[in-house]
Amino acid sequence: MPGEALVNLGRAQCKVAAVQDRFLEDLSSSYLDGLERNLAGLKDYQAARKKLDSRRLAMDAAAKRLTTSKKQDRGLEEEVRVSRARL
Repeated sequence: MPGEALVNLGRAQCKVAAVQDRFLEDLSSSYLDGLERNLAGLKDYQAARKKLDSRRLAMDAAAKRLTTSKKQDRGLEEEVRVSRARL
């Protein structure tokens, strides 16, 4: 009798281990893969944001040079126009 109980316990532990393995596979295929995709999207967003900030700063600098210029300079106006178009 005690031997049979130990055998049953061993079989139950094997079943628990199998369920645990399936759970880990499901978790990795759904949740973790989703996190990795979101992380990649976040990195793309951060790169685009950095590029946009750089272009905005370039436009602001060109506009500042144009407003502080004492004379009318077509080159400065063109620089502001190009910066605004890139933004």
